[in-house]
Amino acid sequence: MMKYKNLFIDLDDTLWDTYHNNKECLEELYTDHHFDRYYASFEAFFAIYWPHNELLWKQYRAGEIDRQTLIIDRFRYMLRPMGIEETKAVLAVNNDFLRRTTTKTRLVPGAIELLEYLRPSYRLYL
Repeated sequence: MMKYKNLFIDLDDTLWDTYHNNKECLEELYTDHHFDRYYASFEAFFAIYWPHNELLWKQYRAGEIDRQTLIIDRFRYMLRPMGIEETKAVLAVNNDFLRRTTTKTRLVPGAIELLEYLRPSYRLYL
C-alpha cells in the first residue's frame, strides 16, 4: 500500500471559517457603505444576503451560472433596493468585500490542532 506524502487542504471551511469571516466583512460593508439607510439592521441585511449567496454558489457548482454572474448577482441583489444596479458599482462593492476577506483570520475549531497533527507526517499544501 502506498503511503501519502503530500496533502492538499482546501482553505474554505476546512481551516478558514468562511461563514464568520464573511459575516464580519459584510457587517463592515453594511456600516461603511451606509446600508442602514435601506435595511433596518445588519441582521435583516444578512438574512437576505446569505441565503441568496448560498443559492448562487449552489447554481455555480451545478454549472448553471458562471463565476462572473455569481460575483455580480450576489451584491446586485442586495444593492437593487438602493437603486444601484450598474455593474461597475456592484463590482466596486464586491472588490471591497474581497479585499476585506483577506484580512480575516478566524479559523474553524480544531484547525490548528489538525495541522499540528498532520505536519510531522506530510507535506501540506493549501
